[in-house]
Order: sequence, then structure tokens, then C-alpha cells
Amino acid sequence: MARDTELYDRFVTHKVHASQLPPHDFADLVRENVMKAAPAGCTQVFFSGGQTGADANEAAIATAFKHHAMANGIAECDIGQLVAIGFDNSNHGQTTGCLSVSSADANPNKLPAFPWPKAEYPQLKYPLYAHEHDNAAEEDRCLEGVKSLFANNKVAAIMVEPISSLGNQMATPNFYKKLRKLAKAEGVCFIVDETKTGMGASGKNWAHEYWYLHDDQTPDIVTFGGAGNLNGFYSNVSQRLAEADMFPASSQSFQQQIDMVKLLNYGQTWKVIEDQDLLHYQKDTSSFLKIELNNVATDTGLISNVRGYGTHLGFDVANV
Repeated sequence: MARDTELYDRFVTHKVHASQLPPHDFADLVRENVMKAAPAGCTQVFFSGGQTGADANEAAIATAFKHHAMANGIAECDIGQLVAIGFDNSNHGQTTGCLSVSSADANPNKLPAFPWPKAEYPQLKYPLYAHEHDNAAEEDRCLEGVKSLFANNKVAAIMVEPISSLGNQMATPNFYKKLRKLAKAEGVCFIVDETKTGMGASGKNWAHEYWYLHDDQTPDIVTFGGAGNLNGFYSNVSQRLAEADMFPASSQSFQQQIDMVKLLNYGQTWKVIEDQDLLHYQKDTSSFLKIELNNVATDTGLISNVRGYGTHLGFDVANV
């Protein structure tokens, strides 16, 4: 992998967290290595530090709560009354906040979590073109369930995966567009967890690009991490917190921890994806595999409901 050795050596030899002593060209390095990959509609970035994508999701939830409280005049001591809505087939990580928006199946060790509400995720039938009416009814049913959760809870955010971690399930673009519209109407943060599906794993830079959102429908926050070795989230300007709120004198909860070598690696990864046209190969390989899996489903009946994109393919196995 081609890289600027002098630039790397500068941060390897003198390894200092940028949060403690930012280099003079820090803004330029972020612009060149991180913001070029930003999802549509996202003009801000926050680095969460940590070792896993769960740290990014946890920071996104905390930021959404803080922003919602400030925007709605909720006292700091009452933020604990807020909840985030997750879905019943998701797995956002093993931290307390992430477990609270994840399926119970994602917490086999019964670690502590908040009793936040979970919405039902649409269980679609495949191929989609053959079950359009039934799938639309299923998605509308689940959306009504989400609306009922708003009626009974003080909701600050909704978090959803483009392709669920449990079962590799997904809905149609119409479902996500309606979910986004609902979040905006209710004045809550719409968070898309791309810690597993981002960085080209789906055949697109970001899996939520398959939703084909218009400019006014883009997510408020898109989290990244895991495979990228750099954790954090992109956001639109509505979720930007003022410096005084990010770095309160009494707390370091929102301090950005940035390893500059990881930041450079992140930029180089995106560059290789683009220069070597890896998304094209990802789509071709995935499409071929889906065709073959569908052939197996048709010929043997042992599997059904072949679905997904890129490396995130799934199917149901028959009970035999």
C-alpha cells in the first residue's frame, strides 16, 4: 500500500493523541483522510476512541441524548428519563448503551442494560418482487409499532442497522424512508449504525446508500468503526455540539481520543478501495454468490429467502 512514509513516521515516532496536542495541520489531515469518505448529508465528524464499533455507537447515543435535552429544555438530572429505540434483531455492541438498543439475543451473559423499548423489525418474504403486497403490509405494521413506542416513551433517538447483525435481515428502502420521516416529525435523532456494514462491505461505501435517500432524508448520525480501526460518527450540523458542551469543565465524557496513525490508515483504506475499484469486485462477487444461492434454494428447497448485499448475505435454512 502506497503511503506517505514521512507523514506516518512523524506520528509513529512522536506518538501523541491529537486530543492532547493537535498537530498544526490536524484540520487538513481530517479533511483529506476522513471527510472525503463522509456519507451524503454529513458535514461533521466525532472521534470516539476505544477499540470497537460499540464505542462509536455509545458516543452517538450519548451525543443524541445531550442534544435532545438541550433542544427541549430538559434538565441534566432528567436526561436519564430519555430512551433510544432499537430493533429486536439488532446487535450494536456490548457496552451498556449499545445493549440497551440491541436484541436480548445479543446479550447472552445478561450484562446490565437499560429497559429501553425495542421495535419489531419487518420479516420480509423473498424474492421481493413476488411478495410486494405482503411485505408492504408487514413494514406498515412495524412502523405502527414504532409510532406506539413514541406515544409511551420520552424518545431521544432511533438506532437502526442497514443490514441486521442477527439474521442479516433488511427492509425495503420505503421502510427506512418512512422511519426517517417519522424520526424527523418527532424531533428525535436518526442514527444509522454502519460499524459493521460500512467501508464497502455491502458493495457501496455505506450500506444505507441502498435506501436511495433524498437530501432531506439523510441520517442525522452515521457511526463507523470496527474494520476501519478508527471509531466515531459522522453527523449533520443539527447534531453538532458547541465546544463548551463537548468539553465541560466537570467531565471528559465527550473528549475526542484520536490516534493519528489510525486516522491515516483510515484514509489510506478508503483510497485503496477507490483506486483499485474494490466496490465493483465486491458487487460482482456478491451478485454471483446470490445467484448460486438462489439456484440452491430453487433446486433443493433446503434454503430460502436469500437476501443481503456484499459480504452481508443471509438465508433461512429449512427444518429437515
